[in-house]
Amino acid sequence: MKKESELNNSLSVLKAAIEATVDGLLVTDKRGKVLCYNQLYVNMWPIPSELLAHASHQAILGYCAGQLRDPEQFLRSIEEIYTTLAPESFDVFEFRNGRVFERCAKVKTLEGSDTVLVWSFRDITERRQGESYKAQLAAIVESSNDAIIVKDLNGIITGWNVAAEELFGYRSGEIIGSSILTLIPPDRLEEEDRIMSLVKGGKRTEHFETVRWGKGKKPIDVSVTISPVKDSAGNIIGASKIARDITQRKESQERIEYLAHYDLLTGLPNRALFT
Repeated sequence: MKKESELNNSLSVLKAAIEATVDGLLVTDKRGKVLCYNQLYVNMWPIPSELLAHASHQAILGYCAGQLRDPEQFLRSIEEIYTTLAPESFDVFEFRNGRVFERCAKVKTLEGSDTVLVWSFRDITERRQGESYKAQLAAIVESSNDAIIVKDLNGIITGWNVAAEELFGYRSGEIIGSSILTLIPPDRLEEEDRIMSLVKGGKRTEHFETVRWGKGKKPIDVSVTISPVKDSAGNIIGASKIARDITQRKESQERIEYLAHYDLLTGLPNRALFT
C-alpha cells in the first residue's frame, strides 16, 4: 500500500508538470501501461478518448503508426526502447500528410523505485519547412551568376557566394568577417553611407551603377541591387547585395562615345564634338 501511495503521489506531481509543458507528453510503465498524458499529446495525433481510456501503449502505437509514412520503423524504434530501457533516445518521423514530429523518450525512476517512461513529442513541421526553404535558397544563391553578398548592419560581410569569389577574387574564407569597406574605393564611401540609410529605413536600391574594388584594389564596374535582410520578427538585421559585372558594357559605351566624336583612323576630333 505504501509503495502504491508513493507511486500515486509521484504521478500526481508528474501530471501537473506535463500539463504545463509545450510538448505532447505520455507516461507509461516499463510494460507499456498508460499512466498519464497531457491534452496536447491527444491533440497532436489525435487519439480517440476511448482508446486512451482502455488500451495499452502498444495498442495506441498501432493506431498512431497508421498515420506515418514509415510505420514499421516507428514501431521498431518504440519496441527497442521498451526492450533496452535506454536512459534517453531520440527520433524524428514524418506523417503521411507531411507533418514532422520529434520524439524523445526518457526512462525515469520514481519514488518506490518504479520505472516509468516519459515520451515527449514536438511538432517541428515549420522548422523543417524553414530548413528546407533555407537549403533551397542557399542552392539558388550558390548557383547564381550574379555575385551575392550579405552583410550585417555594422558592415561586416556574413555571406559570399561563388560568383562573388569569381568577380572580386576573394575566397569566402578570406572575406567573410571582414568589413564591406574592403570592396569600396575611398571616393565611393559616401555611397555606402547613403545606401545603408535606405536599408535601415526598409528601402531597396535597384541597379545602382558604381565602382568596387576587387582583390588587389582592382576597380570593377558593377551594377548593384541592395535589399534589407529581416529576421523572423521582421527586424532589419542587415543587407543583401547583388552585384553584376558591367565592365564590358561600360567599355562598349565608351567605345561608341569615342567613335561618335573622334575619327577612327586619325584619332582627331570630328565635327560632332564641336556641335
